[in-house]
Amino acid sequence: MKLAAKLTLGLATVAVLAIAADAWMDQRRRADLLALDTEKNWQFARVLQANIETLWEENGPGVAERLVESTNEAIPHREILFKWLSELPVDLQQELPAKRMSGDVAWRYLPDGAGSEMRYVYIPLAPGGETQAAIEAGESLEKRDAFLREAHIRSATTGLVVLMLSGLLAVVLGAWLVEQPIAEIRRSVRALGEGRPVPPITVDRRDELGDLAREVNAASERVTERERLQHVDRLQTIGQLASGVAHELGTPLSVIGVRARLIASGEASGAEAQANATAIVDQSTRMTAIVRQLLDYARRQGSPASLLDIRHIVSGSIGMLGPLAEKQRVHLDLALPAEPIFVRGDQTQLQQVVTNVAMNGIQSMGEGGRLRVEVGRGPVARPEEQGAGETDWVWIRVVDDGPGIAPEHRPHIFEPFYTTKPVGEGTGLGLAVVQAIVQEHGGWIVAENEPGHGARFDVFLAPAHEEEMAQRLAS
Repeated sequence: MKLAAKLTLGLATVAVLAIAADAWMDQRRRADLLALDTEKNWQFARVLQANIETLWEENGPGVAERLVESTNEAIPHREILFKWLSELPVDLQQELPAKRMSGDVAWRYLPDGAGSEMRYVYIPLAPGGETQAAIEAGESLEKRDAFLREAHIRSATTGLVVLMLSGLLAVVLGAWLVEQPIAEIRRSVRALGEGRPVPPITVDRRDELGDLAREVNAASERVTERERLQHVDRLQTIGQLASGVAHELGTPLSVIGVRARLIASGEASGAEAQANATAIVDQSTRMTAIVRQLLDYARRQGSPASLLDIRHIVSGSIGMLGPLAEKQRVHLDLALPAEPIFVRGDQTQLQQVVTNVAMNGIQSMGEGGRLRVEVGRGPVARPEEQGAGETDWVWIRVVDDGPGIAPEHRPHIFEPFYTTKPVGEGTGLGLAVVQAIVQEHGGWIVAENEPGHGARFDVFLAPAHEEEMAQRLAS
C-alpha cells in the first residue's frame, strides 16, 4: 500500500472514530433528557397520587374518579384514566401493591400498532393503606422515535460527508506532499544506483522529505565528484604509463617496419615473405593487446558489480605495469594462490586499486628493486572492530624496496591532492581514490613500513558468499 493511501485510510479512520464518539455522546445526552422526562412524570404521578388519595378518603371514590377525568381533559397528548384494580392485567394487580409500599409506580411499554410504542405509567391508589385502584397515564413515543431516527440519519450523513471530504483531502495532499516528491527522489536514487547522471531533485521544502531530497542531492554530488577524481586519476596514471608503453610498442613497430619493407621491396619472397608476414601479425597482435589494456583502464564508467576472481584482477593489472617496471629497472614478483578467490565488486575500480598501489611502489624505487605482490585469504580483525574477533577477508599485499613512508607523511597519504612527488609528476589523488574505492567495496587499506625494505600496502576485501563461489565454479 502506498504512503498516500495509508494516510487516507488513517485520516478516514480517525474521522469515523471521531464521528462515532460524537454520536455516542449525543445519544447519551438524549438518554439523559429522556431520564429527566421520566423523572418529571414520576414526580407528577406522586403529586397526583397524594391528592387523589386524600380526596378519596374525604369524599369517596367518585370524587377521585372525577378528578382523574378533569386532569385528563387539562393535559394534552396524554390519556389519563381511572382504573379499578380488577380492570388491570393480572401482573399489574400483583405488582401495584408492592409498588405502593415502596413509593414507586409501574411502567409498561406496549406497541401502538403503527410501528412505534406507547408508554404507560400506573399509579397505585391505596386509600386507607389498601391498593384498590390505579391511575393509567398513556403517552405515545412516536415523536421520540422520529426524533431519534432523524438524529441517527443526521449523524450518518455528517459522518459520510466528513469521511468523503477527509478522504479527498488526504488523496490530494498525499499526491502533492508525498507521492510527487518521493517519485522524484526515487528517480534520482535509481539513477545513482545504476551509475547514470543523476538529475537534481527540485523539492524545496522544510520538512522530512525536503531534508531527504537535500541529502540525496548532496550524495549524488559527492558521487559525481568522486567519479571525476577517479577519472582524473586514471588519466594521470595513463600518462605515467605512456612512457613505458611507448618503449614497449617501439620494438614491435621496428620489427613490423623492417619486415614490411622486406616484403614491399621484394627482397623476401616465398617462405621468407610468409615468415615476415607472420611476424608482422604477431607483433601487431601484441600491440593491440597493450592498447586494449590501456583503453579498458581509461574507461570512465565501471562495470556493474559482479563475481570476480581477484587473481585475474591482480595479474592483469601487474601485467599492464610490465613496461613501466622494466623502464624503472624494477622486477615484478607476483605470488598468487592456486585456488580461485572470489570477491564481488567492480572490475575496473579494483583494477585501478591494484594499479595505483603498485605504481606508487614502482615509482618509489628510483634505482630499481623488487616489487612483490601477494594475494591470499584468511582471518583478520578489522582495525575499528578490535575485540570483536577475527573474520574471513581477502587481502592483496604490495611490498616494495623503496625508502618507505616517512613518519611525517604517513597521517596524510590518503588525503586528496597530498603528494610528495615533484610538481608535474603526480596529482595526489591516487591513494585517496584507492581508499574511496576500497571503502565502497566494504573493505579497508593499511599502509606500513616493511622492516628492512620499503613500504607495504595491505588491501582487504570481503570474500564472496560460499553459495556464489560454488555456483561460479560449477559453471
